[in-house]
Amino acid sequence: MPFPLEADFRLAEGALPYPEGFPRDRVRGMIVTNTALLRARGLAHPDAFISTFFGGASLTLEHLFAIVDGLPPGISELMCHPGYDDPDLAGRRSVPLTEEVVVGYDAVLVATDHSLVDYALVARAARLLLDTRNVFAARGILPPAGRFVKI
Repeated sequence: MPFPLEADFRLAEGALPYPEGFPRDRVRGMIVTNTALLRARGLAHPDAFISTFFGGASLTLEHLFAIVDGLPPGISELMCHPGYDDPDLAGRRSVPLTEEVVVGYDAVLVATDHSLVDYALVARAARLLLDTRNVFAARGILPPAGRFVKI
């Protein structure tokens, strides 16, 4: 997982309205430590980290275009979600990917091609499959006719 540089955190810290109790010092320490570890091991990571594009008024095309126009040379990571516990997410949980779980949903929408998903299981169990990434054909999986839509 990539980590931003210390300078990027300082820039974001001044521009972003972090919520009350956000652990700035702890996050800054993780950034410095992890960036140093990545560099020492010669692992690739973004040159810049942009953390001002999420939530409320910041989610505008104008803001996005301003960010893109101001990107430094190199590879940048654009954070589009908060990196902290959000009260709106409290109480939500992940569920295991099992046939019993998949059968319980009216439809399964594949929006991202993840290498660790058992797409054969999904094809067997889903009542309706909506595939936006061509994951089934790419893996040679033929979902049952009448329950599959390639979008």
